Amino acid sequence: MSYRPGRLMLLRGYLNILIWRLPLPARVLARLSATAYRNPSFPASLVREVAQQLEAAGVEYWISGGWGLDALLGEQSRTHDDLDLVVVGAARAEAALSDLGFSLWYRSRSDAPMGARIVLRDHPVAGHAIDLHPIDSAQDQLSFSAGMIEGKSVPCLHVDAQIALHSGYRNANYRKRRRDRADAALLQRIAVSGERDGGGAGADEEVR
Repeated sequence: MSYRPGRLMLLRGYLNILIWRLPLPARVLARLSATAYRNPSFPASLVREVAQQLEAAGVEYWISGGWGLDALLGEQSRTHDDLDLVVVGAARAEAALSDLGFSLWYRSRSDAPMGARIVLRDHPVAGHAIDLHPIDSAQDQLSFSAGMIEGKSVPCLHVDAQIALHSGYRNANYRKRRRDRADAALLQRIAVSGERDGGGAGADEEVR
């Protein structure tokens, strides 16, 4: 395990563990957790490392979420608490990322498009978090683009797909809702710029 959180981050991580053991409704626990703990920021250098690891393992992946937006933008617009990845073959992705010190934190199921999550992190108490969103390329019809992170070309969700995802976000934490609205506004600007330039962001493709 290469990542070592600081003492304050560890303290918040242990507090977060205790919070989720309280006999309270899930909505209340989520608010307490968001107040007490926040993942360490996910740096661009680690995004590149993750991308290279998945590519070396032959895993199909596309960056979404905040880093997906910045990949379309071609530069980092803000700090990011995690890295969202749409993947085909989640088990292979987990195995590949284990070589970077990432292991399972928790799983959540959902019938919503890309709603299911497999969350990994590189420290058992307070590590960088990766959200894997598994898809079946034979069934899920999604549009993708090429983006750029620190000079590296990376696959990411097309701007229209990211707009659809952001418009569906619902979160009780106001700070996160406000951040998502800012992201959505930036996505709209990227979309308009792509239409004006006649091609959108990156080279578009569709998984079939």
